[in-house]
Amino acid sequence: MDLELNLRIFFLLSLSLKLETLKIRRSTSSIFTTNMSRKDEPSIKENKATKDFTCVTFKPDLKKFKMDKLDEDIVALFTKRVYDMAGCTD
Repeated sequence: MDLELNLRIFFLLSLSLKLETLKIRRSTSSIFTTNMSRKDEPSIKENKATKDFTCVTFKPDLKKFKMDKLDEDIVALFTKRVYDMAGCTD
């Protein structure tokens, strides 16, 4: 599956999502809410940091998965994926 499609599905299944990126000394921040139906104006700022990064903070729509909280298996899977991604970057 295409990465962009995966991200769109991920966004649609989140009650709220904050996407922060720093690239070439410019940081951007976007906030999406209500399963991506609302989007705040992106914030763009100059930044003195020299290392590029992307940070995704989200609150999953647990009702869509018939869950009250994230169970241990899901948390373990998320943790594994974070380590996998960290191993693929510099």
